[in-house]
Amino acid sequence: NPQLPFVPVRTFVIWDVPGEQHRAGHTVTCDELLVLVRGALTIVTHDGDVHTIESLNHPGDAVLITKGSWLTLRDFARDAVLLVLAAGPYVRRTGDTMPEGTR
Repeated sequence: NPQLPFVPVRTFVIWDVPGEQHRAGHTVTCDELLVLVRGALTIVTHDGDVHTIESLNHPGDAVLITKGSWLTLRDFARDAVLLVLAAGPYVRRTGDTMPEGTR
């Protein structure tokens, strides 16, 4: 098993999201590892150069999101549970602007 590239400072869980709703929709303020615990969902990122869409469909599927990337979570299965391990404390964001074509 690969090791985390950071020591988690904060953890949280995202669950009970209606399938038609999105979560995140902001620039990530620190590196985050997103791990699917149950269900399925889609992760959309934009790092300034590359726009990526990834589907997580199996428990244990994970994606590392780097600081400064735009993040949107969508297409939640009814039973989806996502664990987030963050390299830094919570930072209140203001004025984030979604990159063109990211949703």
